[in-house]
Amino acid sequence: MIVIEEKDFKMVQSSKTGPFFDLFLPYTVNAGKDNERTEMRLSGYGHSFEYCIDLLVKIRIAKKQEIYTMKEYMETYMKEIDEVKKLVQHIEIKKEKDE
Repeated sequence: MIVIEEKDFKMVQSSKTGPFFDLFLPYTVNAGKDNERTEMRLSGYGHSFEYCIDLLVKIRIAKKQEIYTMKEYMETYMKEIDEVKKLVQHIEIKKEKDE
C-alpha cells in the first residue's frame, strides 16, 4: 500500500480500487478549547492521483485569499502546480544520482 503524505494532506492507496487513493485532509477538533488538536480526516474515497493533486492545489489556493480575478486565479494555480512539479523534479534528480 502506498502512502503519500505532506503537511496539508495524506493520500493512501485504496486497497480495493487499485491505482486510486483515499484523500485525508487536516481538520481542527475542539477549535478554541483547551484540548484543540488537528487530525487527518477522510475527505474522499478512490480518487485518481491526478484528481487528488488538482483538488489539493485548489484547496491551497482557496486558503490564500477568497477573491481573485481570472488572471490572478490562473497565475496562482500555475504557481501551485509548479510547486508540485518541483517536488517531482526533486525526486527525479535524486533517482538519477542514485543510479
